[in-house]
Amino acid sequence: MTSLTPSARSLPDTFPAFSNGDVEIVLTPAQKLKLHADVLRGGSSKLSELLAIEHAAILNKKALSEGTSVRHRLELVDVTPTPGGNKIGANGRPISERGAPRASMTLSSHGVDPASRAILSAWFSVFGALYGNEIHLYSHASSSMPAPIPDDDLDVNMDDYELGRTTATTAGADLCDIISAASTILDVVDYLELRSSVLAPLELALLGAEQTLWQSVCAAPLSWIEVGARLRSLPIWREAALHVVGGWATGEWSEQEKGELPAEVRELCARKSARFEAYKERLEERLLTYKHEKLRWDERKDKCKPKKQHEPDVFHWQAQTLWSQWLAARFSEGEGRRARDGGFALYKKIWEGAFCDPVEQAKIAPLVPGGRRRVGKIMDDMKADLKKMVDSIMISKLRLDQSKMQANRLTPFTIEIRNAPWKNKDADYEASDHDNKRVLLEEEQKLIPAEEEDEFEDFISYP
Repeated sequence: MTSLTPSARSLPDTFPAFSNGDVEIVLTPAQKLKLHADVLRGGSSKLSELLAIEHAAILNKKALSEGTSVRHRLELVDVTPTPGGNKIGANGRPISERGAPRASMTLSSHGVDPASRAILSAWFSVFGALYGNEIHLYSHASSSMPAPIPDDDLDVNMDDYELGRTTATTAGADLCDIISAASTILDVVDYLELRSSVLAPLELALLGAEQTLWQSVCAAPLSWIEVGARLRSLPIWREAALHVVGGWATGEWSEQEKGELPAEVRELCARKSARFEAYKERLEERLLTYKHEKLRWDERKDKCKPKKQHEPDVFHWQAQTLWSQWLAARFSEGEGRRARDGGFALYKKIWEGAFCDPVEQAKIAPLVPGGRRRVGKIMDDMKADLKKMVDSIMISKLRLDQSKMQANRLTPFTIEIRNAPWKNKDADYEASDHDNKRVLLEEEQKLIPAEEEDEFEDFISYP
């Protein structure tokens, strides 16, 4: 009994192998897809050119009677000057004559093997998105590609064929894997000139990674601010922008690295950073001149106190001395706004009240237990005042859970959708339903500053 040829056998009629698919896409000799030209043309400007109707193969009666439906063949190859022409014969198979160019899709892999797992996963995910499938971010270590579609020249038992499927997950992916996978997918999206609707599944896949994503953004904000802009994702772009502004004036990045950012993003970060530095300078002046309420007086209004009235203030002056000496020591050791962390460590200590403990008190002014308790109580009152002074600067607008990964950057800035580069770049850009829903969600979650934070919030969010 004559065995059926693979082309006549029944394939699972679903992505990535449709029985009536008229486009064969060869990612590798072992990884092939069988899709529909109409779907591909509808989602991609480049594929509209490559899969033009006039380029389709004209099948003969024998090929049609055998159930052959392939009229286009596209092959992923390394970078070539121009895409090759469509060369499929009347029998629905590639022409093997010498010198015939291959129908090809070229992708700049930046020196990476175009058959690498990351590249293949990206192409597979993008084509799947055109059919409404979720985009999957694969870990280099744990990703799995679908089972290969049988080739006409291979002896394959179709009973053993199973369509490989993967789950939408980033489990096992490290921080570098996520940005690498996202960048590779965006390279494919840009190359194929896909409609913007395909960006929504990629954004959802990234946001589904939750804290793994935000940790990756924290580790490489300059890279993610570019990815977020290409993706037109406000949550991702804003998270990266917060990190970049927070580290802008600290020397964390070189002038060359800053200069590689788009001009509008660079100007935004520089502007917000300059205002933030000016605010921190004024804040530190206030910290230096701070006094307990009982020790404050106005020489124009208040009368001088006699000696007897000063004596009860001795414990307040001891507490004041503790604070002043502690702050002076921190500045002398390089902490504060000029530090590598932009003052994060110093302001955090003040915000947490982690300074001037009883041990430090005893070193400066040995006291009996009762006196030490009184100084400690006065110090607690001062800590409450000082905490309010740094409250607004210690607000973090990050989505990063800093109990799991500390950013070590100050990120209290207000960054809005109007600051996004794609809004400024495309004046006539009309947001999709996905974009509008995302903006509404962001507005609902926007942090409302407390009363004492209003001035600072207005200051740093001013355009």
